[in-house]
Amino acid sequence: MPFLALYYAQNGMSASQIGLLSGLLPLVTLVSAPLWGGLADATQRHRPVLLLAMAGSIVAVAALSQTSGLRWLIPLVILNAFFLAPVIPLVDNTVLTMLGDRRSLRTPAAHRRRSGGPDGADGAG
Repeated sequence: MPFLALYYAQNGMSASQIGLLSGLLPLVTLVSAPLWGGLADATQRHRPVLLLAMAGSIVAVAALSQTSGLRWLIPLVILNAFFLAPVIPLVDNTVLTMLGDRRSLRTPAAHRRRSGGPDGADGAG
């Protein structure tokens, strides 16, 4: 979320406060993404977990937009990072599940084979 730093600056945050808030996202993601993935895999309910994560992130971002004090921003940024962490991997899982048997047609290697790229039928590479 590249524009959050500008939002923080617009709300009068110092450079060190912006750095703290920006650094929370990868830190929380490092811990929470495996938890979400484990939950989705253990329950085999990837879509409902995705919807929960997206809803949580929406609520956190809505709350972020209504506050400007560092005391409130820190927990809201952590909450947003917690819910945002699994979204892209779960979307990837949903797409691959929807592709089913056709998933091999959508890989970069399959595309190179069809287009005659480095791994293609022309023998180059």
